[in-house]
Amino acid sequence: MDLRIQKTLRNIREAFIGLAKEKPMDDITVKELCERALINKATFYLHYENLNELIVMLEDEYVKDITGEIDFAELFYTDPEQFLLKLWQSYRVNPNGAFLMRGRRGWDLMNLLIESLRRSIEQAHPDIKNIPGADIALTFCVYGVSSVGPRYRKLSLEERAKQAGRAIAAVLQEFEV
Repeated sequence: MDLRIQKTLRNIREAFIGLAKEKPMDDITVKELCERALINKATFYLHYENLNELIVMLEDEYVKDITGEIDFAELFYTDPEQFLLKLWQSYRVNPNGAFLMRGRRGWDLMNLLIESLRRSIEQAHPDIKNIPGADIALTFCVYGVSSVGPRYRKLSLEERAKQAGRAIAAVLQEFEV
């Protein structure tokens, strides 16, 4: 890809991330994005059909950053504490992605993340598809865990993983997973 195009796409991305950290994504306009990225609107529309296309691309990148290199999926059922520790460490790979979790779109992003994790876990445990409650347990745990991180920042990452891992183990046991 041409270096100028790479630079333009990077500028658009960085400008959007900067704006999304300042205000809700739904309030960002193409005009202000272009002003921040130092491009004109025609250049933006050359690369993206609309802002939603850019957001979806950023969401996909974020999920791939978190789960793309996931080599610990099997730990969800065998060692939830280690699974959580590694998952939270993978969140740190893309610290700019936190803005994507805010607002209405955050739920959609969580569902993308759950689907990606589910696929990885099912590759490690193909029989998990046949266990009633396994999907519910994963969904319940991922949504719950997403709230634990910000709420309990005072605890170390290891302590959060330990406490939340115990809770997940209890849920998995309850669902007989």
